[in-house]
Amino acid sequence: MNADQIRILVVDDDADVARGTAHLLENAGYVTATAANGVAALDTLATFHPQLVLSDRDMPAMDGMELCRRIKGDPALSDVLVVLVSGTYTESEQQSDGFDSGADGYIARPIANRELAARVKAFARIIHLNNLLRQQADTLQAINDELRQSRAAALNLMRDAIAASEQLQNEITERKQAEAAVQAKNQELEQFTYAVSHDLRSPLVTIQTFLGHLEEDIRDQNSAHMAKDLGYLHAAADQMGRLLEELLELSRVDHQPSPPEDVALSVVVTEALALAAGRISQRGVQVVVTATPAVLHGNRARLVAVFQNLVDNACKFMGDQKEPRIAIGMETRGTEPVFFVRDNGGGIAPGQQKKLFGLFVRLNPQVEGTGLGLALVKRIIELHGGRIWVESPGVGQGACFYFTLSGAVNRPNEGAKS
Repeated sequence: MNADQIRILVVDDDADVARGTAHLLENAGYVTATAANGVAALDTLATFHPQLVLSDRDMPAMDGMELCRRIKGDPALSDVLVVLVSGTYTESEQQSDGFDSGADGYIARPIANRELAARVKAFARIIHLNNLLRQQADTLQAINDELRQSRAAALNLMRDAIAASEQLQNEITERKQAEAAVQAKNQELEQFTYAVSHDLRSPLVTIQTFLGHLEEDIRDQNSAHMAKDLGYLHAAADQMGRLLEELLELSRVDHQPSPPEDVALSVVVTEALALAAGRISQRGVQVVVTATPAVLHGNRARLVAVFQNLVDNACKFMGDQKEPRIAIGMETRGTEPVFFVRDNGGGIAPGQQKKLFGLFVRLNPQVEGTGLGLALVKRIIELHGGRIWVESPGVGQGACFYFTLSGAVNRPNEGAKS
């Protein structure tokens, strides 16, 4: 965040104080403007468009509290932060009156220039976080719009099926199947929307809570707590960013970015391990790949993502295993090729194994992640005509993820892309 991106309006009936404050802030890299009272400030707001108003509380014509109420009451200005400044009304109860008027902060004079600059910098961070939240809200809105469009498309398919059934009796069965599919799709969309809103609420609550703590710590001049508050705010914002990125990936998985192709299993595994190399190295995992002359048919990037996610997941849940190991390969069950990613990590309790592939499922909240990785893997495999399941003797005994792909061919990989 650059200070020159923040515009600050300084409002004070003492011209010397206003100029001095503006000069201090300009030296810190902010863009400033001044106004002599609340009435002049409202006129300046229309052309200067500040993100922060630093206003004296006691002024003629219109005081700082009334200016604050006007700003917060205008939907077009409600995002502007207002900080009241006073050398007269400095008691706790008097400051509370300022906050009741809608102020986002309160500064008691006299105050050293260095401290004033530090407080303004803290509010600049809040402005940056607010901007980030708005951007993420826009992204979530785009996702919701895409979901609504998908639902509308599904309903159109249902209407087409009903119209066709009126003409041909033998299409009644198809109509019922279409209706059942639409109902399942609607339920899936409702569950997905609920899960998205639920899991995004947690970081939002964290941000709202620690913004309040940050205001209190700024007033108390507690720099240690301020740094801790900002740490929680950044962590929550990062968590929202990861959630939104994985939600976008999940929403796009049905749309093939490129046509299917034949690609050697060894090539897919090699590319996946290269993408997961950082986590493998960090945890010190030994990876053993069984050489298998098999060719996969499908979307190359999606198939790589399947193996990458499964390897990442195995590394994260190694627990306290001193000799972590992952095995990758293929075996034949009957006539069907079955692929596997096996680890000797923390294992999975029998009662939790069926839950793994749902949205936002996190069996261990202490392990980083969003709970979307295995749901994405399952969707990719289903789009390739396969299925996925997990087998584990129990906690502490490792786990093995098995999956099938209808396009897999158990033959030498000559001619496959590499």
